[in-house]
Amino acid sequence: MSKTLRKIAFKIRHAPLLEKYNWFWDFLRKPYHQFLNLLHHTNGVKFEINRQITINLPPAYTATQWQDYEPEHTAFLINWVKSNPKALILDLGCSTGYFSAICLFASEQATVIAFDSDLQSLQSTKNMAQFAKGNRLSLIYGFVSAESTTGFNVQTAIEDTNTLLASAKLSGKPGTTKYINLDHTHDKEIPTNSIDTLFKEEEITQTVLIKCDVEGAEFYVLTGAKEFILKHQPNLLLSVHPDILPVFNHSVKMIKDFLFSLAYSYEIIAIDHEEHWFCKPGQKE
Repeated sequence: MSKTLRKIAFKIRHAPLLEKYNWFWDFLRKPYHQFLNLLHHTNGVKFEINRQITINLPPAYTATQWQDYEPEHTAFLINWVKSNPKALILDLGCSTGYFSAICLFASEQATVIAFDSDLQSLQSTKNMAQFAKGNRLSLIYGFVSAESTTGFNVQTAIEDTNTLLASAKLSGKPGTTKYINLDHTHDKEIPTNSIDTLFKEEEITQTVLIKCDVEGAEFYVLTGAKEFILKHQPNLLLSVHPDILPVFNHSVKMIKDFLFSLAYSYEIIAIDHEEHWFCKPGQKE
């Protein structure tokens, strides 16, 4: 019933004569979500993604056509998690939390640590994943870069983030999240962590995937994760931004050279508004 209802609502919302009346849709949005809540108050609204998995989302997050978002990238991620069901996924630049939720629903044994420099985005991620089974999602607030300004280990960073979220009492609802990147923020209160510092003392037995979408700051992330990469040999799912990298005086060649220096190979699995690279240990012949 809810799937049919969402299709009808989407068609009406985007009808040529009605689409421009935002005030009308703002008026209807709350009762529409309340009705969906009545139908799905215990397990969320079901979305089929790429005919591969079904995820359950809170009604407030159902306006986006998630099944159409970065389909090749999403399909690759789902297949990877299914092939590595007990994996640890580091979701760097988790934004609204869609990919974190994808990973948690793709395998009931996978764990995710989601990172973002916007607290509302972390709350959104928590909301998006609330119907995934088990307590398998952790959140870390701040930038991920080449050096750490906090000195936090991973557990301290998670605890600090939980404290901040509890005191901030944020909603994380659609429309509240912000894009905050290293190139245009002057907020010195946002912490910066590096993967090497966070995980320096950690013993990890799981297969690891670093999924990274940090809008041009990916070279900083990689250089700050060099020791982690050498020790744990994670797979990397990088969103590479050729047009934004120069903002940080970086280039695609710098990323390639860094990967090759660690004996990693890469392949481009999809291109949309960015390039999606899958990188793994072992250079191609």
